[in-house]
Amino acid sequence: MTNIDTIKPTGNVSHNTGWYKNGQSVTFSASDSGGSRLKRIRLQESVNGGSYQYISGTNYDNLNATGTVTRTYTRSAVNGNSYRYRLVAWDYTGQYSIIYGPSSSLRFDTFAP
Repeated sequence: MTNIDTIKPTGNVSHNTGWYKNGQSVTFSASDSGGSRLKRIRLQESVNGGSYQYISGTNYDNLNATGTVTRTYTRSAVNGNSYRYRLVAWDYTGQYSIIYGPSSSLRFDTFAP
């Protein structure tokens, strides 16, 4: 009898929230406990409440991971902008999950003392 993976990947997105003068790191991780292994993760960013867009350099394909995969992205400071993040993770059966970061935005004020 063959086991069928019916469990979607899980993950986490974390970053500081509030106002910052300098660039900040966004840490994201995912895993698949269903047995088919983690295939792909892609980080997305929303700028100033806009639609989520994939971030160049944060797309990881053909991971073939049985454990947790963790990556970090550094957002450069852009004055007055606010950012929200989410992660999309797929397993080898094609199941996917969308994992949202903190409900508070990461914001920059480069003119702060």
